Amino acid sequence: MNRLKTLLKREHMTLQDLADLLCCGWQTAWTITSGKRLLRADEIVMICNRFNVTADWLLGLSDVEEPNKEAEMYRTMKELISSL
Repeated sequence: MNRLKTLLKREHMTLQDLADLLCCGWQTAWTITSGKRLLRADEIVMICNRFNVTADWLLGLSDVEEPNKEAEMYRTMKELISSL
């Protein structure tokens, strides 16, 4: 969960802050950030909402961090193609 660690560092959050967000103990937060436990779907949603990132980015499936960024890129490309 390197991207989760990146978010925590960026926001100056501790493991206890993550635990509070996920309504769990700091030990559970530690096992998540150390990769010893996978995130549940509801935890992914909470993290994405709190940090305004996409689930695909959080899970390492995409390099697009911000929600709607892909839609903006698509619209821009479509406008460029239309103007040709």
